[in-house]
Amino acid sequence: MFYRKSKFAEWGVTPPTDWRSFLSLCETLTGKGVTPIGLGAGGNTPWIASGWFDYLDIRVNGASFHRDLLAGRKRFDDPKVKSVFATWKEALPYFDPSGTAVAFQDATTSLVQGRTGMLPIGAFLADLTPPPRPMP
Repeated sequence: MFYRKSKFAEWGVTPPTDWRSFLSLCETLTGKGVTPIGLGAGGNTPWIASGWFDYLDIRVNGASFHRDLLAGRKRFDDPKVKSVFATWKEALPYFDPSGTAVAFQDATTSLVQGRTGMLPIGAFLADLTPPPRPMP
Protein backbone atom coordinates (compact mmCIF):
# COMPACT_ATOMS: atom_id res chain seq x y z
CA MET A 1 0.00 0.00 0.00
CA PHE A 2 1.50 3.31 -1.03
CA TYR A 3 0.73 6.63 0.67
CA ARG A 4 2.33 10.04 0.98
CA LYS A 5 4.00 10.55 4.35
CA SER A 6 3.60 14.31 4.01
CA LYS A 7 -0.14 13.98 3.44
CA PHE A 8 -0.55 11.60 6.38
CA ALA A 9 1.27 14.16 8.55
CA GLU A 10 -0.94 16.96 7.19
CA TRP A 11 -4.06 14.92 7.93
CA GLY A 12 -2.78 13.93 11.38
CA VAL A 13 -2.95 10.18 10.74
CA THR A 14 -0.49 7.29 10.95
CA PRO A 15 -0.17 4.10 8.92
CA PRO A 16 -2.36 1.29 10.25
CA THR A 17 -0.87 -1.77 11.91
CA ASP A 18 -3.77 -4.20 11.48
CA TRP A 19 -7.09 -4.57 9.63
CA ARG A 20 -9.19 -2.79 12.28
CA SER A 21 -6.84 0.20 12.37
CA PHE A 22 -6.84 0.21 8.55
CA LEU A 23 -10.64 0.49 8.51
CA SER A 24 -10.48 3.14 11.23
CA LEU A 25 -7.96 5.12 9.17
CA CYS A 26 -10.28 4.86 6.17
CA GLU A 27 -13.13 6.23 8.26
CA THR A 28 -10.95 9.10 9.49
CA LEU A 29 -9.84 10.01 5.97
CA THR A 30 -13.44 9.92 4.77
CA GLY A 31 -14.33 12.35 7.55
CA LYS A 32 -11.61 14.69 6.29
CA GLY A 33 -13.04 14.63 2.76
CA VAL A 34 -10.27 12.39 1.40
CA THR A 35 -11.02 9.27 -0.62
CA PRO A 36 -9.21 6.63 1.44
CA ILE A 37 -8.35 4.05 -1.25
CA GLY A 38 -7.60 4.57 -4.92
CA LEU A 39 -7.89 1.71 -7.35
CA GLY A 40 -7.16 2.52 -10.99
CA ALA A 41 -8.77 -0.56 -12.51
CA GLY A 42 -10.32 1.16 -15.51
CA GLY A 43 -9.31 1.43 -19.12
CA ASN A 44 -6.77 -1.23 -19.98
CA THR A 45 -5.79 -1.89 -16.35
CA PRO A 46 -8.66 -3.92 -14.80
CA TRP A 47 -6.05 -6.44 -13.61
CA ILE A 48 -5.15 -3.97 -10.85
CA ALA A 49 -8.29 -5.01 -8.95
CA SER A 50 -7.14 -8.64 -8.88
CA GLY A 51 -4.18 -7.52 -6.79
CA TRP A 52 -6.59 -6.80 -3.96
CA PHE A 53 -7.71 -10.40 -3.98
CA ASP A 54 -4.10 -11.58 -3.98
CA TYR A 55 -3.05 -9.26 -1.14
CA LEU A 56 -6.04 -10.16 1.01
CA ASP A 57 -5.89 -13.90 0.35
CA ILE A 58 -2.23 -14.01 1.32
CA ARG A 59 -3.00 -12.09 4.54
CA VAL A 60 -6.19 -13.96 5.42
CA ASN A 61 -5.24 -17.49 4.37
CA GLY A 62 -1.46 -17.44 4.02
CA ALA A 63 0.91 -17.68 1.09
CA SER A 64 0.80 -21.47 0.94
CA PHE A 65 -2.99 -21.54 0.51
CA HIS A 66 -2.78 -18.76 -2.09
CA ARG A 67 -0.16 -20.65 -4.12
CA ASP A 68 -2.28 -23.81 -3.95
CA LEU A 69 -5.36 -21.88 -5.03
CA LEU A 70 -3.62 -20.37 -8.05
CA ALA A 71 -2.12 -23.74 -8.95
CA GLY A 72 -5.58 -25.35 -8.93
CA ARG A 73 -4.95 -27.47 -5.83
CA LYS A 74 -7.59 -25.49 -3.92
CA ARG A 75 -10.99 -24.42 -5.22
CA PHE A 76 -12.26 -20.89 -5.61
CA ASP A 77 -15.52 -21.93 -3.92
CA ASP A 78 -13.59 -22.94 -0.78
CA PRO A 79 -14.96 -21.26 2.38
CA LYS A 80 -11.50 -19.73 2.90
CA VAL A 81 -11.87 -17.86 -0.40
CA LYS A 82 -15.32 -16.69 0.62
CA SER A 83 -13.77 -15.23 3.78
CA VAL A 84 -11.41 -13.16 1.59
CA PHE A 85 -14.37 -11.63 -0.22
CA ALA A 86 -16.12 -10.95 3.10
CA THR A 87 -13.00 -9.12 4.30
CA TRP A 88 -12.77 -7.19 1.03
CA LYS A 89 -16.41 -6.16 1.38
CA GLU A 90 -15.54 -4.35 4.63
CA ALA A 91 -13.17 -2.06 2.70
CA LEU A 92 -15.36 -1.45 -0.36
CA PRO A 93 -17.11 1.66 1.02
CA TYR A 94 -13.71 3.36 1.19
CA PHE A 95 -12.67 2.82 -2.43
CA ASP A 96 -12.69 5.66 -4.93
CA PRO A 97 -16.10 5.40 -6.60
CA SER A 98 -14.46 6.14 -9.96
CA GLY A 99 -11.77 3.51 -9.36
CA THR A 100 -13.07 1.18 -12.04
CA ALA A 101 -13.34 4.03 -14.54
CA VAL A 102 -9.78 5.37 -14.37
CA ALA A 103 -6.50 3.67 -15.24
CA PHE A 104 -3.85 3.20 -12.56
CA GLN A 105 -1.87 6.11 -13.98
CA ASP A 106 -4.77 8.46 -13.13
CA ALA A 107 -5.19 6.86 -9.72
CA THR A 108 -1.49 7.53 -9.14
CA THR A 109 -2.01 11.19 -9.99
CA SER A 110 -4.81 11.37 -7.44
CA LEU A 111 -2.51 9.90 -4.78
CA VAL A 112 0.33 12.29 -5.61
CA GLN A 113 -2.05 15.26 -5.50
CA GLY A 114 -3.51 14.19 -2.14
CA ARG A 115 -7.05 13.50 -3.32
CA THR A 116 -6.64 9.83 -2.43
CA GLY A 117 -5.05 8.61 0.79
CA MET A 118 -3.63 5.24 -0.23
CA LEU A 119 -3.11 3.18 -3.36
CA PRO A 120 -2.43 -0.55 -3.49
CA ILE A 121 -0.17 -0.94 -6.50
CA GLY A 122 3.11 -2.52 -7.51
CA ALA A 123 6.54 -1.00 -7.13
CA PHE A 124 6.23 0.26 -10.71
CA LEU A 125 4.54 3.25 -9.06
CA ALA A 126 8.04 4.70 -8.74
CA ASP A 127 8.21 4.98 -12.53
CA LEU A 128 5.02 7.07 -12.54
CA THR A 129 5.79 9.60 -9.82
CA PRO A 130 8.13 12.55 -9.82
CA PRO A 131 11.29 12.23 -7.74
CA PRO A 132 11.18 13.89 -4.31
CA ARG A 133 12.35 17.49 -4.27
CA PRO A 134 14.99 18.54 -1.76
CA MET A 135 13.69 20.51 1.19
CA PRO A 136 14.50 24.23 0.97
